[in-house]
Amino acid sequence: MPSKQSEAVRRRWEASRLAMEQPGIDPPDDESWGDLTAEPRQVDYLEIEAGRRPGMWAVPKGASADRVLLCMHGGGFVGGSIYTHRKMFGHLAKAAGTRALLVSYPLLPEGAYPVPAGEVMTAYRWLLDQGITAGHIAFAGDSVGGWLALTVQLRAREQGPAAAGRDDADLAMDRPGCQRRIV
Repeated sequence: MPSKQSEAVRRRWEASRLAMEQPGIDPPDDESWGDLTAEPRQVDYLEIEAGRRPGMWAVPKGASADRVLLCMHGGGFVGGSIYTHRKMFGHLAKAAGTRALLVSYPLLPEGAYPVPAGEVMTAYRWLLDQGITAGHIAFAGDSVGGWLALTVQLRAREQGPAAAGRDDADLAMDRPGCQRRIV
């Protein structure tokens, strides 16, 4: 028997599917994603700009200031936001005892690959510019956010400390003749 929480997730995605298939049915509001989890206690939120991207800090009481979770929301590049996923990442930050930076990225059709990865890389470089060392940044994401987390980690590894000074034109992973090796 599914849990109450997993049944709520199933109902939300079923409503989304019906809205895509049947004209005249409104899809669920993106903000309803937040209904799927409880508000974490003793976590404050602060909206900021991380580089040139909208972002949000989730700051648990007593969190370490020199370590950061860089968080990318899911939503399949078509939905979701820092607002829909803030509670989930707030819980994760609280469990880790550190701050979490939730990063916004453009959705489709404007946000076709490699745009989201470049925008998240901009936020990563912004963290480096703020004095957070690369070794103190952990990546977190769910669904497509997990893919973005892996992509940005690979780019950061490839570029090393110089990533803070690169521009987005240098960041496309699918350059002709570019070879990748995961170790």
